[in-house]
Amino acid sequence: MSAKQITCIIIAMLAAILANAESKIDPDVLKSYAGTYKGKNVEGAEVEFRFLFKDGELFGHYVKEKPWKLIPINQSTFYPEWASDKVTITFDLENGKVISATLKDDDESSAHRGTIILKKVLKE
Repeated sequence: MSAKQITCIIIAMLAAILANAESKIDPDVLKSYAGTYKGKNVEGAEVEFRFLFKDGELFGHYVKEKPWKLIPINQSTFYPEWASDKVTITFDLENGKVISATLKDDDESSAHRGTIILKKVLKE
């Protein structure tokens, strides 16, 4: 098999994985990710982040910024529509409940490169 054929197969497989990931996420799972999350950015400043479920899709944004659509990579990991998969958000579960979200920015050109752990704010 040639390198070109292998590359075509890999691209087709990745496209299928992404297509299946987006179509197979249960709306109740996406709804469970919605809420307010707080943590510290890579500079150590407090940040507040919100995720919302709207029209069958998940959106996220820093407070006071415009929401952006999150594209699924798998059931719990997403990337913002404006970014490559070098910027990811992974929702972390404990005993079946969402407890935090890990925002990871591996884009070398980003001013905010690093990892942020955002704890979900529980309703009182």
